[in-house]
Amino acid sequence: MKYQILRLFFPFVFMLGVASESMLQAAIFETEAPNKSVVKELLDRHKELLILKQTQPKLASQKMESSLAELRHSSLDSLRLAYLYSLGDAYLDLGYLRLASKHQEMGLALAKKLKDTRTEADFYNQKGIILDRSGKWDEAIGQYKLAINLFKELKDSMGLAHGLNNLGLILSHLNRFESADSLFKEVLKLGEQQNNQDLRAMAYVNLGINKSNQGNFKGAEGYFTMALQLDEITQDPEYIGSDYAYLARVYSGMSQWSEAAEAYQKAIANIKQSGNTPVLADAYLNIANFYFEKKEYQASLIYIDSATVLVEKINSFPLLAKVYELEWQVHEAARNPEAALASYILWKGTEDSLQTWEAELASEELMQQYASEQNEQRMAELEEDVNTQKEIRMYWMILALLLGIGFILYIWQNSRMQKQSKELQKHQAALASNNAELQEKTSELEHNKESLQKALNTKTRFLSVVSHEIRTPLHVIRNIGELLTQDQHMSDESKEKLRIQLQSADQLNKLVDEIFDLNNLESGQSSIKTEIINLRTWLNEVYFPYQLDANFKGLKSEIILSDDLPEKVEVDSRKLRQVIDNLLSNAVKFTDTGKIQFKVSIIEKNDNSIHLRFSFSDTGIGLSEEGLKKVFEPFHQEDFSMSRSKGGSGLGLSISKGILELLGGQISVESKLGEGSTFHFDVKVASVKTSTISAPKLQTNNQFTWPKHKKLLIAEDHEQNILILKMLMNRVNAQAEWAKNGLECYTKAAEGHYDLILMDLHMPIMDGKEAAERIREMANQNGSNVRIIGLTAANESEVSELPQGLFDDVLYKPYRPDQLYQLMEQVVA
Repeated sequence: MKYQILRLFFPFVFMLGVASESMLQAAIFETEAPNKSVVKELLDRHKELLILKQTQPKLASQKMESSLAELRHSSLDSLRLAYLYSLGDAYLDLGYLRLASKHQEMGLALAKKLKDTRTEADFYNQKGIILDRSGKWDEAIGQYKLAINLFKELKDSMGLAHGLNNLGLILSHLNRFESADSLFKEVLKLGEQQNNQDLRAMAYVNLGINKSNQGNFKGAEGYFTMALQLDEITQDPEYIGSDYAYLARVYSGMSQWSEAAEAYQKAIANIKQSGNTPVLADAYLNIANFYFEKKEYQASLIYIDSATVLVEKINSFPLLAKVYELEWQVHEAARNPEAALASYILWKGTEDSLQTWEAELASEELMQQYASEQNEQRMAELEEDVNTQKEIRMYWMILALLLGIGFILYIWQNSRMQKQSKELQKHQAALASNNAELQEKTSELEHNKESLQKALNTKTRFLSVVSHEIRTPLHVIRNIGELLTQDQHMSDESKEKLRIQLQSADQLNKLVDEIFDLNNLESGQSSIKTEIINLRTWLNEVYFPYQLDANFKGLKSEIILSDDLPEKVEVDSRKLRQVIDNLLSNAVKFTDTGKIQFKVSIIEKNDNSIHLRFSFSDTGIGLSEEGLKKVFEPFHQEDFSMSRSKGGSGLGLSISKGILELLGGQISVESKLGEGSTFHFDVKVASVKTSTISAPKLQTNNQFTWPKHKKLLIAEDHEQNILILKMLMNRVNAQAEWAKNGLECYTKAAEGHYDLILMDLHMPIMDGKEAAERIREMANQNGSNVRIIGLTAANESEVSELPQGLFDDVLYKPYRPDQLYQLMEQVVA
């Protein structure tokens, strides 16, 4: 795969295009073997499949698998390496990372066995790409560095350039822009030394990506323009198309919408000319996302449809999931909930289908491998038996010459050989039959996949119609289940079944909430979301990439973790990591000689929480006394020259201070100009006792009882909900009066005073909102006071539009009995 394809389709990694070519050269050398015609056929087929991969990567990968099966037990190791590398490449195009990783591991093991250092470096580079796509950036960095070291030993400038590019793109993605920039400039230098237009263009593109990631769109535009000028010399439409796509993204970042639209059109025109279907599909998605950002939703959907046609043509589940995800976001933004729900279900269903397809393919490969091994074993046994019989025949012929009975023994032995030959032919026929059966099973699997897609479409249409009606029956199911768990005569087994039912109801409710309430949170708000982590392991994982950066600069680095650190804690790990990343990044950035140190210790510990201290020391440039006073202020830099040489906006420490205040912590610094700095921050985390963690139990309130002198009115029109509420009221001895619509509820409230009204929001004749407004107005005129609690299956966004103070509280269905009792108890209090 050429690197320019990935500049557009996968912007953070670059494949080494010459890798499989070097392997094929070795395979051509092997054609001196007796089976030269077979090798030449496989070589020619490989070249044809590489061309087919540009338009039909899935079909190409299936044919490569078939060819690789023919080579499984051959001695043509270089040809096997070429097919393994190309297969990993094809599965990367399709997004099937597990299958790509499998073939990469097989290829790497074979390269090591053959002591083929050049090919080993190629596979390390490919492994880094797979890990990069999987989001395992620390591991990917390690693989790229292994490849780089081998390329340096081999003095392979082309391989070294691609390895440096891949490493630089990850560092840029992790906001280590200065290190990434130096790597890309080293690649540019290699390209200039070799007068290689492609390397120079690639370096300019990556420098542009690095500038764009920093928000410097003007600088990025300059680099992308230089790359375009070089690529126009070679007149390769695929290269030119990718350059225009990057320029379009830069223009979008600068809000130059007309220039961006024009650049996208030029990108698509050139990529169409190249005939690369996956890249063209991704280009359509890019321009669809562009119109999505401009809020031109109809135009966005047109390009999404174009991308869908291409992706369905190459039959890639990961790319199809990418299309449906964007389609869902566009419908959601366009306030088209039914279409958004349909796209959301397709997105999730496609991801499920991907897992199912990969499992089926793995099962199919196992079947083929098992059948092939069984047949090969049978043929080997027969061949061994034939050879043995040949030896016996020769023995008897010699014996016959000595004893004078050679003729009779010869006839007998020849008969045995014919019998063995017929048996061998029989097993060969069985092998052909097994192969035909495997082909039939493959067709059956394809048919099952089509049936799965049809079932998925049917499910999507069904859910789009009934999803709005899920909450009410879900409320009934959950509460009846919870009420049944209070039955003292019920067996433990039945209660366990009910517990499972309740858990399933909660999971379903979570799914419904995710579909309809994704945009309910107010923008700009920051909330804490905690999770349980293995502290020591997590800290080492966070520190690892900065240790690599420090080593790259020639700095000493160490991490010191106190021996009494707990195994597990509960904390908002994403926000805590953001602070640690900023302080470690500053330590490496502002230290040119000496060392950095990261230390974590315990200040105080009790049963529920642990007070941790994090320290970051360096021997860098340090801060002046005046700088210490302003170090946590927004946009502060020690001086302008520091901003020019080291980079950064001066917001990192201010943001870290705000995050720590949200977490209940504080930050401080000790520093001297020219001698280095030490930052400390303290934060409390929740302790976790694994021995006390147990499965959640259903909670009920068996102590609360509604007082007889308190009057209760319940407005509800749904018969099943009325049944649930009556059962709940009976548990707390509450005698309630009932209304079946808002008008009836208002009439009853006007005739007598009630201490509490439980009001459903959606009722016939008069809804709960209007009824509550009239009751409030009447209560204000009479000087009376009444508590109204809303009951609803609506979304939070709908409830948030209600006038403030109209309801004292709102319960969202499905709610638990203890939630309702708690609100009723507040009225009594």
